[in-house]
Amino acid sequence: MLLIASIIWGTSFAAIKVGVSQVDVYAFTFLRYGVAAISIIIILLLMRSGWGIFRWKELWYLAIINAVAALLQNIGMMMTTATDALLLIDINVVYIALIAALVLKEKLTKQVALGLTLGLAGVIFIATEGNPANIFNGSATGNIIVFAASVIWAVYVVYLTKILRVKGRIIEATGVIMVETTLVLAPICLVLATSWSSSLVGWSSIIYLGLASTTFASFLYSYGLERLGATLSSIIMMAEIVFGLLFSYLLLGEQWDGATVIGGAFIMLAIAVISIRLDSVRGDGSVQE
Repeated sequence: MLLIASIIWGTSFAAIKVGVSQVDVYAFTFLRYGVAAISIIIILLLMRSGWGIFRWKELWYLAIINAVAALLQNIGMMMTTATDALLLIDINVVYIALIAALVLKEKLTKQVALGLTLGLAGVIFIATEGNPANIFNGSATGNIIVFAASVIWAVYVVYLTKILRVKGRIIEATGVIMVETTLVLAPICLVLATSWSSSLVGWSSIIYLGLASTTFASFLYSYGLERLGATLSSIIMMAEIVFGLLFSYLLLGEQWDGATVIGGAFIMLAIAVISIRLDSVRGDGSVQE
């Protein structure tokens, strides 16, 4: 289940890149989550879940955080490649460990410090394309925006962990946050979207991401973690990067320049270094994009 989720999430970056090129970014974001929300409500009805979980105010706070991160990721991906976005988003595993040390009072070890250093080096290489003078060009700006989304999602994961350690109900909470994210996005996207028209390709991207990535993969991930624990999560993170790079090449024809290769190597090494630490943080039903 976890491997299937990683494959689906690996394809999502290429699908988002296609989607934001075909549809207004605000309309795209809202419609993706809207499709997911409809499917999730049906699943929750079939599960006969109690609706009291919608009254958990903590989940509404997380939905706001998730909505902001989703918008930033999609806006940033209008200006950068799916490959760079994949690496910059998945580096959040390193920042999860740092934030967990601050919020969950977990020990900040030398292992975490090394992971942070390697991860930061990788982010700088990718964000600047290996040249600090590029910091203000379009691609670098997109990379910075995507990285901001990554850090925000790290905050989201840690606070979700904190809540679910007390209240549980991982699978249901995951679904509820996605539904509430749609409601948070609605007023923002309805005001800021300049067009709601889309090509067939754009609609295909929206439906695929809404059903496969946001709903199906998220439930698979939560279901697997609830039963198997978080010990496989670091492997899943690495697998998502591999599949994401593969699909970005096969579907978009993206080539990897020197900065991406070097930065990607630093990021994958950082994730490998931090993976043991990750086990204590990711047993939470968190949702990747």
